[in-house]
Amino acid sequence: MARTTRPTSDSYDFQVVQEPLFNRGGKAAVVGKSPVMGNFRTDTGQCLGTSTEAYAIVQNGDLVEQVEDALGKSELGEFTSQKLVARDGARFYGVYDFPSMVKPVVLGDGAGMRLTLNNSFDRSTGVDFTLGLMRLICLNGQMTLVADTSVTKKHSHKLTLDFITDAIHSCTLKFEESIKDFGTLAEREIAIRAVTGTGQDAGRTFLLRISRANPSFQRDGTRTTHHGRQASGRLVGLD
Repeated sequence: MARTTRPTSDSYDFQVVQEPLFNRGGKAAVVGKSPVMGNFRTDTGQCLGTSTEAYAIVQNGDLVEQVEDALGKSELGEFTSQKLVARDGARFYGVYDFPSMVKPVVLGDGAGMRLTLNNSFDRSTGVDFTLGLMRLICLNGQMTLVADTSVTKKHSHKLTLDFITDAIHSCTLKFEESIKDFGTLAEREIAIRAVTGTGQDAGRTFLLRISRANPSFQRDGTRTTHHGRQASGRLVGLD
């Protein structure tokens, strides 16, 4: 663990309250005309961040409850989750995966649904909600999140968490369409080759990007081929 890294904890469901801050003379600290508030954990007494009264606390427990209630009413099926806090509880991170939603794209490549949550008490993030497709490339264990729905809300007293239910419903409808789009992209074969220039380019090295999707590329009147197939290509000089 790096020296500057603080440990994480799965004890995320604590309460945070705002209390006014005072300077050494006992006067209330202000920014302009707004009192400066400290955001304190009630269980440990730690101050997790400062804000003005305009900043509304969103409790981690309330956020999780709203999300899991919406998921229970959705068509995404059973889920697994991991919920953590960092920086003494100042930042919250939540990840939800849906095993029953994993669909094949091509051989060795599939996609599932992933939901990520972020919250903070130090103003480092708003209430951040992302629901998208997690590509699962089985050959090397690589995973990439492609966001279908991403929403960030400020900690405002006008904030309600109702948007989460609508976002989950919207992304569920997009899921099958996105799987089809991934399948179409996966059929586009792309290769990168290093080639050595000739003539006026002698001694230079180029990267040749080859794709069978568009076999119309010609350079100096010669069509580029790759393993017997006509292909398109683009040369990019490295020097």
